[in-house]
Amino acid sequence: MHAMSSFVQGGQSEAEHAVRRFIDRLASLPTADWLLAGALAREAAQQREEPIRNLEWLITTQQLGIAAWLATDAVATAAYLAFPSCRQVKPAVAELTARRAAEVAAHTLLARRSLRPKEFALLYLPFLTLIPPDLSGED
Repeated sequence: MHAMSSFVQGGQSEAEHAVRRFIDRLASLPTADWLLAGALAREAAQQREEPIRNLEWLITTQQLGIAAWLATDAVATAAYLAFPSCRQVKPAVAELTARRAAEVAAHTLLARRSLRPKEFALLYLPFLTLIPPDLSGED
């Protein structure tokens, strides 16, 4: 499944390729893995607050807004497929937390070159074992 097919038009950066691969793998995760990622994000919520603010600032200042929006849209599509209840008006908190964790991970891949390694690891934490990034930055 290519949840980000619209994301790959034209010249694509290394970071955009990494996000596309992340989304493709994300779309194939079973629901239990999504919920595990959400639980990991919840457990580390306090530690992740400041890095998430920094990530949002980087997305804005590095003009990554359109790429981030496309990634967020692709995550929403993958979540829709993973969670039948997302089709309801009010999805469960665990599902929303998992979706937000996936959005943060995708945005983290977009801004990876500008993040300190410790910051990257903390932001990507919920997916480190489920969808491991390549250590070279070219996963």
